[in-house]
Amino acid sequence: MNQERERQKERLEKLLSYINTKLKAQGTFVTVQPKKLNPEHIPITKMIKEKIIIHQRPFSDWKPEGIWASGKFDLNDRNYTWFNFCYQDGMYDWIDPSKNDFYTFKLKKSAKIYLLESNRRALKKFMDEYRYYPMEDEKIKEIQSKLKRKAHQKATKKEMMNKIMTDIVAWERLEKDGYDGIYFPHYRKFAHVDEMPYWFSSIDVTSICIWNPAIIQGFKKISLSRR
Repeated sequence: MNQERERQKERLEKLLSYINTKLKAQGTFVTVQPKKLNPEHIPITKMIKEKIIIHQRPFSDWKPEGIWASGKFDLNDRNYTWFNFCYQDGMYDWIDPSKNDFYTFKLKKSAKIYLLESNRRALKKFMDEYRYYPMEDEKIKEIQSKLKRKAHQKATKKEMMNKIMTDIVAWERLEKDGYDGIYFPHYRKFAHVDEMPYWFSSIDVTSICIWNPAIIQGFKKISLSRR
């Protein structure tokens, strides 16, 4: 079993090096889709071809629905990507070419993407505008202050629900405001959970989410048959 994992790791190192050669052009993204999809999932090739817009629900598991993609793989890059995440955490099956298909694409110049940086000012501005359950600042500070004092204790169910309710994003409002997706460049988690929105900690890596595939261009599958 260990030998097989080592062989898989070696294959992935070659794969990731190969993908990087495909991502030399600035603004190129790569997305991964399992070869075997669940019945409820729409194949990305169909979404692109038919320009199927993913309409946002008020909230969906905190993160937006859409085509998620990442960028260039580099172990020394501060832009921690999906490939770094899977590779370093040993989740090789999630990026194994025998189990997944890889696609690259660029965005049209007309694309309207919300750029959300990983800093307190940007996140506060974003949450003030797109929080699903608007609350007064003082109420939010009160809830967060209680959780901060209990950092080393188990928060009650009500306190955790209050925390979650202050953090839910109305993703459908971004869609209504004309945004085609959202980009998280230079993504990083904050040192303390209470310093960032609850949903933000689940993004994991530098990535982009597109819910309007009409703004995608140059979409093509990366051939890995010789790798």
